Amino acid sequence: MMNESKNISIQIMNLINISRPISVSELEKITGLQLIKASEQSDASFHHYEGKNTSPNADFSHVEFRQPNQKNSTKDGIVIATINTSKHKLTESIIIQKFDLPEFTPPDPRQQHNPMNYLSYPHNDGEISFAVPTSDENKWLKKIIIDYSE
Repeated sequence: MMNESKNISIQIMNLINISRPISVSELEKITGLQLIKASEQSDASFHHYEGKNTSPNADFSHVEFRQPNQKNSTKDGIVIATINTSKHKLTESIIIQKFDLPEFTPPDPRQQHNPMNYLSYPHNDGEISFAVPTSDENKWLKKIIIDYSE
């Protein structure tokens, strides 16, 4: 388990420090998921890409990338990576140890299904947020959101 935690920690750091502008191929390399353009979810502002893996051995179970189109003033878009919590058990305390005290955002009261607490940090002219379910007894890290959209 220790090697697996170390491995996902390296992948998380690679994801957080991804070179900009963010590319689909670089995200695929880091996450191990093939990203497919989801035309039905793309719009005038963003091209939407998604990748999923249901294998219990996958480090990431789902990745979304909202890549700004050329007409958009947004630089690098948004990445949402879902950690495979069947394989990796990273807690809020591990995140805080690594990144210091975060800006804490409680769950939206309108969010009925699987509400999340967000531990957010400014990073490279954007923001990184770590989402941890409030209802999970062990509070395992569920998602990483990298937002360079503003």
